[in-house]
Amino acid sequence: MTHEPRGMHATLHFPLPECRTELMDALNTAQWQLVVWDMQQSLRNMLKWDELPEAEHALVELIQRKFYDICADRGIEPDADPPYMVKLAKPDETD
Repeated sequence: MTHEPRGMHATLHFPLPECRTELMDALNTAQWQLVVWDMQQSLRNMLKWDELPEAEHALVELIQRKFYDICADRGIEPDADPPYMVKLAKPDETD
């Protein structure tokens, strides 16, 4: 009997109850991706469609730049649909 490769798989293990917070973070990743996407879209739409006074427009641009800087610092690509991590450690890399 031959086994065909099915692609990569990952299994996460969390010792409970001491790692409950980490488990919940892992389970809510999709929700956080949507938060990043919604925030990126909200800032973009405010700049593109809202008729803001010049000072407010400049402030939204500043907030948008800061948002992108924070995302870049964390290795997040906010323009992806949905946002995704752009830096993944190789299996042999350790902290």
